[in-house]
Amino acid sequence: MGAELILSVENDGRSLQARRRADEKMARGAVRGFERGSLTRRTIRLFERWLRANKFSDAQEIAVFGQHLYQLLFDLEIERLFEESLSMAKANGERLRLQLSFEAGAAELASLPWEFLHYPRGDYFLCSHVDLVLSRYFPRESRQTLRPAGMLRVLVAVAKPRDLDPVLEPRVIEAIQRLSEAYPVQVEVLGKATVAAFTERLRTFQPHVLHFIGHGAFNAETGSGAIALLQPDETADWCSDADFAAWCSLAATLPRLVVLHLCEGARADLRESFGGLAPRLVQRGVQAVVAMQYPITNMAAIDFSRVFYEALLRGEPLDHAVQLGRQALSHMRQHAARTFGTPVLYLHSADGLIQPADQGAARPLEPPDHAALSADDLLIAARPRLERIADEARRLAVRHFAVGVVERLEGLAPSLWLAELRREWRYQFSLEGTAEQQDVLEAMMSLLKERGA
Repeated sequence: MGAELILSVENDGRSLQARRRADEKMARGAVRGFERGSLTRRTIRLFERWLRANKFSDAQEIAVFGQHLYQLLFDLEIERLFEESLSMAKANGERLRLQLSFEAGAAELASLPWEFLHYPRGDYFLCSHVDLVLSRYFPRESRQTLRPAGMLRVLVAVAKPRDLDPVLEPRVIEAIQRLSEAYPVQVEVLGKATVAAFTERLRTFQPHVLHFIGHGAFNAETGSGAIALLQPDETADWCSDADFAAWCSLAATLPRLVVLHLCEGARADLRESFGGLAPRLVQRGVQAVVAMQYPITNMAAIDFSRVFYEALLRGEPLDHAVQLGRQALSHMRQHAARTFGTPVLYLHSADGLIQPADQGAARPLEPPDHAALSADDLLIAARPRLERIADEARRLAVRHFAVGVVERLEGLAPSLWLAELRREWRYQFSLEGTAEQQDVLEAMMSLLKERGA
């Protein structure tokens, strides 16, 4: 993929440079409207808080936020070069790789969720458009390749501290493991990631890809993060992002790709993020990092992982695989409005290829059985309805009701779940004061119907 446009924010946090790699054509501009106290800055910060709290109900509301982000970077000259580069790429049958780069002095701008950039003239999000590939670029003196020799090795490391919110990983692991049925890939799972077990497995397995599933925290004031591994008693062992990055470099061969999958638990914590760890890993030498900048539901993680890894293993460039995963999420109504922009790609590889195209699938991979949901998926589907209940005591009571329903379903064959939910809905309808319970039941039934039950 030869069409590349690198848009850089320089150390002063204001100067902009856009450079088209093919012919070195450049345009210069300035960040507009992000001065302290400006209305645009205050509006962006307000929208960002709403986004983190998952308060947007549809993509059109997020588009307003995305257009504010667009206006920060794309002044007249830079927009003209962007549109010209996009037209040239399309004429050549290519996708334009738009790579955002932020120098150290532009750290505050780098922290914004640029994956929601919205192009007002075309009315689309840059991170999911078919003609574009959006990533964050870390320039290095040499641009290396991601491609390994021989079979691709994937290590899935899971940390499920019993004193934190649940980690729902089985279906995500299943989606990754199924790839070995069709592709030359070796998948190994570390189910209890203590520091000792994690570092030992990195050293002995030498993974090309590390997919970590668990909890993270990020302190925006200090710019530092932490990752919850496990103590021997399976409580959280909070480790600094610097330590985590150092452990990844213990292996003789550093993982080429790290995927950081932040789980969505029972409550939304604005500090939950892998936003600080991903750049640190790239600085350590990891070629590419895919990080979830917001918590992601089990269903969304399954859908993204399936599309992302299948594209990667059939020889698609890494940034295109991420773009395809975002597109899949944007087309699925069951996911929260912000989900499609949650995956962030940090990249400094030369070509973005991790699996040579001639090592593609030996046979087609059958689509997953989306009807085979776990009972916990139903709870996650009901969560947005629960969060709408303003009274805390009432919300806790309805949450307890939802857990009880799911525990009953676990004793039944999944083929009977929809009928049981309908029976429960009719029973609640016959009572008074149960509108919230009906709402939760409807959310669960909607999920089953959307997944083909």
